[in-house]
Amino acid sequence: MRFEIYKDDTTPNAVYFYQSSLKDIKLEGKMKDDNNFTFYFKPNETVVEKFYLKKSGNNFDGFWYDAKDKKLPVHLEPVNFANYKSNLKIRFDDEKLNFVKYKFLDFKKQKTTTYNNKEFV
Repeated sequence: MRFEIYKDDTTPNAVYFYQSSLKDIKLEGKMKDDNNFTFYFKPNETVVEKFYLKKSGNNFDGFWYDAKDKKLPVHLEPVNFANYKSNLKIRFDDEKLNFVKYKFLDFKKQKTTTYNNKEFV
């Protein structure tokens, strides 16, 4: 999950990567204070998911709820990007989360073409 929290802003944003569908889910947020956050996923202005998170040091702990009030515990901690290797170039720090996403993708060569003694994939 990536947070965007700016000084003196009480409406932070977040994005989390949903592994089963390989999608980024954008969340709207509210801050109760500097350490307590609520994030909502509201497609069509209907809340279908919410996170209640409390910051403790560099970690966040709390709960996720769906529209039927199913509750799951959440623990978030900073990602050690050294554990995710890639030959892709990352230009900006906020793109580093792509290393984590790429771990779930499996690229396979389907076809090659030769033109002027060069192979194209």
